[in-house]
Amino acid sequence: MQILNYFLASFFILSGMGAFTKGLFLPGTMLLVLGTLLLPPISNLLSRNVRLWNSKGTRYISYAVILLFVGAMTKKPYKAVNAISTEVEINHKANNQPNVIIQNDDKIEMDNSDFWNDFDPIVKERIYNLIKAKDCHGLQEEFNITADNMERLQATRKSGSRNLDLMGFLEDEMKKLECY
Repeated sequence: MQILNYFLASFFILSGMGAFTKGLFLPGTMLLVLGTLLLPPISNLLSRNVRLWNSKGTRYISYAVILLFVGAMTKKPYKAVNAISTEVEINHKANNQPNVIIQNDDKIEMDNSDFWNDFDPIVKERIYNLIKAKDCHGLQEEFNITADNMERLQATRKSGSRNLDLMGFLEDEMKKLECY
């Protein structure tokens, strides 16, 4: 039983540290506390010094309450699909005409190159929003991420041609925006 307690304690302590890296400080702290409480030396010390801790029911309810609080604090609220991505998907499915993003009365015409069929419409929308904002840094990040993905695919002997097409598109757009 102690091996299981050490395993669970390690799991919760590592999860708490992971929560800290994601910026979730309160849930991270609670997971660290839970992991610490599960460690047999700490649990035995509490059992000797706190009479209430001797009851399994009290311990288990404490663990469950901490987990419920962590779950409640880390759960992301449901987010409805925004109108822009819905419009992109509808236009993409309805016809092969260029998609248009309408935002603040500005229109950006989106091409329907074949390589976009290999990507989620959200990727296309994100890239076109970066182009519209003339965000050279964001476009460079997209380029770098795509290059990293292509390298990973090639390392496993898979084709990265779709990523190469996207990299070419990003490079052309960065040149048009005079990013370099």
